[in-house]
Amino acid sequence: MQTDHGLGAQRADRTLGLSRSARHYVPHRRDDSALIEAIEARLRPTLSNRML
Repeated sequence: MQTDHGLGAQRADRTLGLSRSARHYVPHRRDDSALIEAIEARLRPTLSNRML
């Protein structure tokens, strides 16, 4: 948007309704595999009873 319309960064962000920090945000992936396994292990007895 900046290069196409010649807008500054702050004006482009405001036009799109973004905060200034949103443009620089980099998501960080978390490894939740241990948590997921613990939840599934806890739910296994409950889920197997429901399938009967």
